[in-house]
Amino acid sequence: MQPAHRFSSRFSNKFQKWLRLGVISAGLILAGNGLLRVQADTTTGPSGVGSADQRQGIRFTLPAAPTASTLETPIAPEAERGIICGRDQPPAECDDRVPMIDRRQPWSAIGRLVMQTTTGEPSICTGTLIADDLILTNAHCVVDPDTHQPYPAIKFEPNLINDTLVDRQDIAQVVGGVYGTDFSDQAEPPHPQDWAIAILDKPLGRRYGTIGLQDLSLDVLLNHPGRLTLVGYSFDFPDPAKFRSFQAGKAKTPGMHENCSVTGERNTILLHDCDMRGGASGGPIIGWLGGKPYIVAINSAELANPTTGIGSANYATNVANVVAWLRSQGQ
Repeated sequence: MQPAHRFSSRFSNKFQKWLRLGVISAGLILAGNGLLRVQADTTTGPSGVGSADQRQGIRFTLPAAPTASTLETPIAPEAERGIICGRDQPPAECDDRVPMIDRRQPWSAIGRLVMQTTTGEPSICTGTLIADDLILTNAHCVVDPDTHQPYPAIKFEPNLINDTLVDRQDIAQVVGGVYGTDFSDQAEPPHPQDWAIAILDKPLGRRYGTIGLQDLSLDVLLNHPGRLTLVGYSFDFPDPAKFRSFQAGKAKTPGMHENCSVTGERNTILLHDCDMRGGASGGPIIGWLGGKPYIVAINSAELANPTTGIGSANYATNVANVVAWLRSQGQ
C-alpha cells in the first residue's frame, strides 16, 4: 500500500505517529467520451479562510468491528422529499437527492469544508467527524493534484443546513493531518488512495457525534443493494425553486441520496449509483451494521456526459484503504 503523506506545520516529532493534514480544490478533466468531474467545486462563498492555530493531534482508535455482517435497511434522517423518478429521464427529473435537515446524531457529524485555493478563491468539499477532532474526506480536498502540495487553509462547518449552524463559534480550522496520496503517480481522478484525515482545532465530535469506519468486502456491498446513504454539499443543490424553504442558496444544505448502492469495482475503486455533484467530494457513504452507522466508502468523483450532464458512473474510495493505513500505524 502506498504510504500516507503528512502535512505538519511546526508539529513536534513527538506526535509524528499522530494524525496530521492540509487542503484542496478541484476542476474538470476530459476523460474519453465523458467529463470526469472530481467533486470539489469553486463557489462564490467566503473570500478566504483565516490561518489555523496549530495544536497537538489526538490518537485515533479504530472501533471494534460490528458483529453483524449484513448491511441493514438505512435509518433515514429528517428530509424534505423530492421527486423520485426513473434513470432514463433528464437529470432534473431523475435526481434522487433530498435536503438533509437532521441535526441529530449521526447526521450532525457531517459538515461542509471550505478551502482556500492557491488563487485565493474558496472551494468546497464534504467531511465527516470520525473522532473528537478528526474528519474524514478526500485527498483531492487536501492536495493540489498538479503541484502535489497541500492548499493553505481549510475550515469545517459542522451540520450546516440552509447556511445555518447550531453555533457559529463551532466553525473549526484544520491544523494538520494525513492524506493517502499527493497524486504524484496519477494526477487525474479517480485515485484508489483518494482519502484524507484532518485534525481540527476544536473537539467538535463531543457535541456533534462521530461516525465509525468499517471495511466491507466487495461481495457484501454488492449483495446488499439499496442499503447505503450518501450525504454531501453539492454546488447545484438544493435548487431554491424546487425546495422553496431553502432560499439560502446552493451548497449550503447537504443533499442526501438514501437507498443507493455500490454497483461494482474498477481498479480497486468502487462504483456507486448515489446521486451527487461537485462539492460532494469526501461525502460519507454510510451503511448500517448491528444497528449502528459506519462509513464504508468515501464519495470521490463522477463520469458525466458533457452534453446531458447525466452521470454514467460515480466513484468512491474504499474505506478499507484508510483502515489498512491506520492499522499499519498501530492504531
